[in-house]
Amino acid sequence: MNKRKFTLADVASEAGVSVMTVSRVVNNKGEISDETRRQVQSIIDRMNYRPNRVARSLVTQRTHIIGVVVPDITNPYFANIVRGVEDEAWKYGDNIILNNTVEQHQRETSALQLLEETEAEALVMCSPRLPDEELHPLLQ
Repeated sequence: MNKRKFTLADVASEAGVSVMTVSRVVNNKGEISDETRRQVQSIIDRMNYRPNRVARSLVTQRTHIIGVVVPDITNPYFANIVRGVEDEAWKYGDNIILNNTVEQHQRETSALQLLEETEAEALVMCSPRLPDEELHPLLQ
């Protein structure tokens, strides 16, 4: 699976346009002729170009990630909560990162650290197992 991931610059080079023009097509913004838009879109489709979410988040300052931490995903109560959070996130173009801690303190701590590192924009934490003096600093 050594498939090359194309960049905006690759698409721009192939289309003979600027990176800004390709960005405008991808984001459906800016003034571009219909012909140029069709040409660039055709190349995007042919190259199977997909925007880089990490690069986009650096520009927009939004990760579109919601962290969800549950103690036991096999418990239908928590499974229903996860489903509801994911359904709502989807409406706004957001995604969830689900962390199943299997009721272990270390996994709960690790999950919160991961969500901080990925700059999750929100957190839904169900029935935390960590004592308050450990949990509160992690939530800062």
